[in-house]
Amino acid sequence: MTQDAACIIKGIGSGCTKQAIDPNALIVTPPATLGGANINDWLNGFLGTGGASLVDVIAFHGYNGTNPEKVPSMVSTIKNGALTTYNQNGKPLFDTEFSWGLNNPVTDPDQQMGFVARSLILHWSSGVDRVYWYSWDTSGTMWSPNRVVGCTTPDPSGNGFTCESTAGFAGVQNWTVGTTINQACASVGTVWTCGFTKSGGYQALAVWDTAQSCSNGFCTSSTFTIPAGTNYTHFRDLLGHVNNVGGSTVPIGYKPILLENQ
Repeated sequence: MTQDAACIIKGIGSGCTKQAIDPNALIVTPPATLGGANINDWLNGFLGTGGASLVDVIAFHGYNGTNPEKVPSMVSTIKNGALTTYNQNGKPLFDTEFSWGLNNPVTDPDQQMGFVARSLILHWSSGVDRVYWYSWDTSGTMWSPNRVVGCTTPDPSGNGFTCESTAGFAGVQNWTVGTTINQACASVGTVWTCGFTKSGGYQALAVWDTAQSCSNGFCTSSTFTIPAGTNYTHFRDLLGHVNNVGGSTVPIGYKPILLENQ
């Protein structure tokens, strides 16, 4: 099917005699959906039987239940496996289907916000070029035709946006647009950190603790010691609220916070 599509759309492939409809179109691999090392079994079979020469983008599905922290290891498995074997690491990597899943195991509003934020940061840190949330309009995920998912009142905007999920998306957007990752996301125990920089000497550190949880408007927290030699003056949450750093530690929880020096 990929060979037929590449021939019809781009006019390429062995034995293809078609005139290209759009030679600049991008052909994406069928998305591998297997977790762990098994994801390479499928990719090896596809790329090794001619698929590598036909596609412009490598796709996968990054579902990991309620644990978005599995994304970095999944991406590493793909990059160090089939993509290295067939010299495909120079091609963009798309997660074409990702969320907490149709059964919606992440039902708490605050945890929905944290899940979205953590997922987007981890994909970006892992070198994934695009993430497609599945799905925007399925009840229980990003949008509901009747009310804001996880909220007790109807959406005042009338657009059906989920207040928590959208806040997680918007928060990360505000944190990261214009920045560069200078410290890939990594964990020490259950605490994850990811470092950002941008022009003018700006430095920031996203931090969260996977051992914490949220329920009925209350989120547990642990104490994070700010790394020595840094000069973070405040931290902000996903809603944009800013708190000054009053010492050498800050509270962290399921939802990421962003330490900043400016």
